Amino acid sequence: MLGWPENSCLMCDMPWKNNQVRYEGGPPCACAGGPEGAAACLCLGQVQVRAMPNGDIYVDGQGENLCHHTRQPIQRGTMAADVASHTLYFASGCQLRALDLEKGSLRWSSALEARANSPMLFELLERDGGVRLLLAATDAEGRVYALDRESGQRLWRSETGFACRSVPAHRDGRLFVSCKGVTACLDASTGDAIWARPGGGGGGLLLDDCYLSGGERLSLVDGSPV
Repeated sequence: MLGWPENSCLMCDMPWKNNQVRYEGGPPCACAGGPEGAAACLCLGQVQVRAMPNGDIYVDGQGENLCHHTRQPIQRGTMAADVASHTLYFASGCQLRALDLEKGSLRWSSALEARANSPMLFELLERDGGVRLLLAATDAEGRVYALDRESGQRLWRSETGFACRSVPAHRDGRLFVSCKGVTACLDASTGDAIWARPGGGGGGLLLDDCYLSGGERLSLVDGSPV
């Protein structure tokens, strides 16, 4: 066994399921027992996943070392992983891709309209009590997408109208996105805007009581300054 962490709570935002990524501009990743200069690195319990810019993905854990060749360049700082299904999600050009980390096979690939940014994994509680496993991402031209995590099928696409490099954040059925000229809160099930506020920045941070964007603390309810 590679040493994957236990996935004990489907609805919990566990740290290894949501955006443990190394963003562009961070220190170079040097991993023991393998090549340096990784495009992105994830630590999943005792398992370490390293993606190289040329598309090679190394999976190391408890003495086992696997290498997968995706043959697709991987953008810096663009990985998220689902431990329950041992699936890695990453951005490659205008594509979002899902890779089976045990078999090394590509589960699916989905094309966006522009260069993809880092994916973020979340769970959406449906009206019948079921749980849908989803993925959200933005592209360089400010579109926001939601995809089915298992099939890669696109659920919806929303336009912000501004260049975007940020990673969406999720809470209670809402997605928060900070783009170059706007900060928006979207309905995670439909992509419809709940509120939008001029301003923003290259990234955003979801805190316990507000959303931090462009140096402003914004209300989660209506986007007003707090």
